[in-house]
Amino acid sequence: MRIGNKSLINHPTAAFIGPRHGYDSTDEQLFRTALDDWLNDGGVVMTGGALGADSIAMNHTIQWAEDHNSIELPLIIVLPRSSTPMTLTDSGHVTAASPSSNSDLFDYTATHDGLLIMRNLGECLPRGAAYIERDDLMVRLSNQVFVLAYLDPRSGTGETIRRARKHDVPVTVCGRNLVD
Repeated sequence: MRIGNKSLINHPTAAFIGPRHGYDSTDEQLFRTALDDWLNDGGVVMTGGALGADSIAMNHTIQWAEDHNSIELPLIIVLPRSSTPMTLTDSGHVTAASPSSNSDLFDYTATHDGLLIMRNLGECLPRGAAYIERDDLMVRLSNQVFVLAYLDPRSGTGETIRRARKHDVPVTVCGRNLVD
């Protein structure tokens, strides 16, 4: 299900990914600089809706759009099937069962001309498979992947980097790279 500005798919799009924790302030500053550069060049930011790097990318893009009086929100959020259960209200707002989720950012995105992609609501996959499916979709929709910090090759970040390289999508590690 796609909610919001579907035309964003046709713009140059970069997935901004990374760990939920373990990064430092230098990693984060380099990531934010990459976000600014991408947005200033007219690109669209894509995230997986999680905490850590995804939250940084979502919040930074929203702030950038507000600071630049952008008519559309250049943000695509792709949620995995096993995410916090989401519903779409009759008025077009997104709500989540869990207050600890990023549901306020999801709702803001859907109602401010961004794009929210929710995969087969009601159907759940085991957690790991759902994240692999989400990350694969993000790589396939992206022209570039930016990584907050590459700290562990066995992580979801490592898996997404391998998928991007397999599909010849350029990968830029913004912060520390403890793997390559």
